[in-house]
Amino acid sequence: MSNPKTFHSTSFSKWFSAGFLMLLLAQGLLASQIKLSFAEVAQSSDLIFIGTVESQVSRFNDQRTFIITEVLFTDIMLVHGTQRSTQSNEDHIVLQHAGGCVGDLCLKVSVAPSFQTGHRYLLFVSDDGKTYVNPMIGGTQGIFEVIKDEATGTEFVLTAGRRLVRGADIRGLNSGTSRVAAMRKGIPIYDTQRSEAIGRPLPAPIPNTLEDSASPALIQKELSGDEGKPGSFHLSDFINYIRDMGLNTQLMTRALKREDTGIPPSEWVNEMEGTVCEATGTWDVDDNEYLPDNTRTPSGGTLGYCGYHTLPFIMKAVPADWWSYDTFEASRQTWNWFMGIYQKLASDGKYGHNSKNEVCGWVSDADMFRIYGVHWNGYLGWAHSWWRAGSPCGRLLESDVLFNPTYDWTDNEAAAWGNADLILLRPVAMHEMAHTWGMQRGEAGQWGYYESYDYDRLTVVHSYNHNIIEDGRGIHAVDAFCLRRNYSSRTSILNTVDVGVESYYADNGLHNATADKSSYYPGDPISLNHITVENNSYNAVSEVRVRFYLSTDRTITTDDYRIGTFWNWESFAGESRSVFNIDSTIPDNVPAGTYYIGIMVTVNGDKQDDYTINNRTSFFSTISIKARSSGGNDDDGKPGGCFIATAAFGSLLHPHVSTLRSFRDTFLLHNEAGRNFVNAYYRYSPFWAGIISTRPSLKRLVQVGLQPLIGLSQILLTLETWF
Repeated sequence: MSNPKTFHSTSFSKWFSAGFLMLLLAQGLLASQIKLSFAEVAQSSDLIFIGTVESQVSRFNDQRTFIITEVLFTDIMLVHGTQRSTQSNEDHIVLQHAGGCVGDLCLKVSVAPSFQTGHRYLLFVSDDGKTYVNPMIGGTQGIFEVIKDEATGTEFVLTAGRRLVRGADIRGLNSGTSRVAAMRKGIPIYDTQRSEAIGRPLPAPIPNTLEDSASPALIQKELSGDEGKPGSFHLSDFINYIRDMGLNTQLMTRALKREDTGIPPSEWVNEMEGTVCEATGTWDVDDNEYLPDNTRTPSGGTLGYCGYHTLPFIMKAVPADWWSYDTFEASRQTWNWFMGIYQKLASDGKYGHNSKNEVCGWVSDADMFRIYGVHWNGYLGWAHSWWRAGSPCGRLLESDVLFNPTYDWTDNEAAAWGNADLILLRPVAMHEMAHTWGMQRGEAGQWGYYESYDYDRLTVVHSYNHNIIEDGRGIHAVDAFCLRRNYSSRTSILNTVDVGVESYYADNGLHNATADKSSYYPGDPISLNHITVENNSYNAVSEVRVRFYLSTDRTITTDDYRIGTFWNWESFAGESRSVFNIDSTIPDNVPAGTYYIGIMVTVNGDKQDDYTINNRTSFFSTISIKARSSGGNDDDGKPGGCFIATAAFGSLLHPHVSTLRSFRDTFLLHNEAGRNFVNAYYRYSPFWAGIISTRPSLKRLVQVGLQPLIGLSQILLTLETWF
């Protein structure tokens, strides 16, 4: 067992190349699996095939410490196979993954796939002869279900969350917004089954002054906006896209890490004092105990809970001298703020299948295979739980959490945000800890709540994404709802008052809140869109106020420049949320510079709640404030700032000049190196602009010379609007 090093800074060159690549590939991170571009999913696969599930059989591994399920696929259609694939020429294919039931003992692994016998799938898999916890590339990103139109027989493709794939281009796949039950005459028939009633969305807050306004950001409907639209992207179109685009798009870098990186062997010794069938104590459970309100079959993307631990829920910690010890302990204590379910047991230097709940820490791929009989296959981490057959939503016997040392981990938020090469530990730890107490456990279309990552509400079991401002230091309204309903008959509901604010929102995954422009003058109107405020308390809270600021750093205080005054809810219902937009004005007294948009929420007017750590946040992207001059020019009196381009094209309003100005405002002014370049340009370019403006031949030469920069700027600005 090792304790990976942290990482704290990056250079601008690394930031710029990584940022450019993130725009091209739209990379994020799943809490259990790296989120990949579609091209990387395709090109990382040993085998891409379509097959129908004929049977599923579970068995113990050779060590009798884990359960492995073998899934037999028949009626095979090969889409692509590499030389690494061991089954590309077979007329049937067998895939193995962790989890399943043998006799009366069952195992569920959070990252494991779920298939339904008789259903047909299009799969992207590792097929090199090894047994993986999940052979799918990118987890649910590598699983698609193939369904036939009930009237025409035409085949369509659904995502793992049963959303219709409507098209694909260089940006990736375009899926619908609603979960599909069937297709009939090319029209999706939607699944109207929804999550349990977890606080209806609240309206937007009321502005304090007439100069400001607010409006709902998302219109909540039982069926989303693509209802009734015919599907025109067929299975054959998807296959052509895989072969033409997915397998042939050049990858400048790869996010998936499938090998260990020199981490020392485990310091802990596996504790195996017998087979899994010889355990005693908490293993003696009632086989048929269910939670009566918790056994419904959900559609994809549904949030819920399934299974519980006898309290006190004791979890063994990692060694106290690890840098990660405080982070793991804080993640446990965060849940205890809302329901006191966890107790800590000090590390004893051992882990494994041993009838103890534990945070196992970082387990190398070699130790994974030695102890559990499976390999990582690029996952960030997982939680697994044991229970007795017959009661998947009954009492849990053992829950363990493991993390992958292949990746670079940190507890430094500033270093991790926006950095695709570094994983912030606490959000991943919160995600996996949620699985241990029973949230989001289940199999697709069978029992419980399948983890599809395409939820329409904020939750800790969403995807980990380095391009949002999330520190993992709080929970969300749906998390609090599920935790309380799962354990309210076993312990008291704590009267913790907690209102949180986020600079992102959920709608088929997570997306950043945005400003309507990237640069402003003092006194300009500003629109801020898709802010989320949640009441994670059990009861309603009065006079909830939200304020907005401009800050030179991500530490938001009342000393920063305030946008407007405040927006208010007279009463905010318990376990509810509001996603809204606001319109206001840039303060007249704010100096020119680069600013973070900050948000702050308070209760009972200006008072702090019980759990203050999620009461302040900032937008992911910065904005620039430009100085006004008496002559009406911007950039401290400089006419547009693009001296050479303006001189070459003859007008500040020329489209190419506007493109270069937008590139400056969107990219260069948001980092130190870019601002240094702009300042140097302002210092030296007026002299050359004066020469260019008087020589027509030199104008034409500069126009030609600027074309590559203009073209690159247009590409980056287009990608910025996409992502």
